[in-house]
Amino acid sequence: MVEQITPAVNRLIANAKAAGTLRSDVTFSDIAIILMSVRSIEDRVGPKGGDGPVDTKLGSHQGERLLHLLIDGLRPTEVPLPHRPLTKAQLGDLLVRG
Repeated sequence: MVEQITPAVNRLIANAKAAGTLRSDVTFSDIAIILMSVRSIEDRVGPKGGDGPVDTKLGSHQGERLLHLLIDGLRPTEVPLPHRPLTKAQLGDLLVRG
């Protein structure tokens, strides 16, 4: 699946960088990890599937809130990110582990 979406996501990243709306040091693996993180949070605190109740203890829409906070952090800045992004192989290993 990663191989199928990589070209399209890389085009989006390149276009956003060219438009000046995305940090120059953001990579595909950064975006993939961000989306996985947001999905994980939403799975843990969002509405339960099927006939289960909505978990109101943690609140709903936390994934959406987190995504907005993360997008703000992706905006261009002169301050480089610490550390290197995951390699394609490292990202693949992480996706396989789920």
